[in-house]
Amino acid sequence: MPAHRVGSNIKGRSSKEAILRAATTVFADHGYRGTTMALVAAAASLTHPGLLYHFPNKEQLLFAVMDRHLVPGVTRVERAAEDGSEAVFATLREIADENLDDPEWVRLASVLMAESLAPDHPAHAYFAERTSRIASALSAGLSDLDPDPARRLSIARFLNASWDGLRMHSLLDPSIDVLGDLERLVDLVRRAGTTGG
Repeated sequence: MPAHRVGSNIKGRSSKEAILRAATTVFADHGYRGTTMALVAAAASLTHPGLLYHFPNKEQLLFAVMDRHLVPGVTRVERAAEDGSEAVFATLREIADENLDDPEWVRLASVLMAESLAPDHPAHAYFAERTSRIASALSAGLSDLDPDPARRLSIARFLNASWDGLRMHSLLDPSIDVLGDLERLVDLVRRAGTTGG
């Protein structure tokens, strides 16, 4: 491969990374509705045509950002579920700890999730599927605590919804002990499972 092609590819990847970092911040600050491609281009120190070269429209950029930030966590929970409830709880603790070092990610997820409640939002189906996948994974992971599938799924939804709410509340009140509250939440889930709900 010619040297100039290698250099061009590296520069292209670097520009794309810069765009995704900038878009993460802009979407977290303004939401999808309030974000413009011009805002993202400026934040990434690119021209508008330079941004459009990598991402032709805002919706495509949104999905690239969500895939980058939201999919890995779901995959981690799904993998942990294969090893049972304690593996799931350990993974949630790890993710919670990482969130403390990256509050922008929590803001991004919270803002986009709230926006996506509108049926016409481009991420509506995306978040619905994500919520379903997480609930299913948690339910599977809790099978060693509760043999009843319907009750287990209810507990999984409770855990997922409570965890999402806890993260959102921590943005409003930074004094919240997220790790401590998560531990108490996990204890409630353990007891709900072992006592049959």
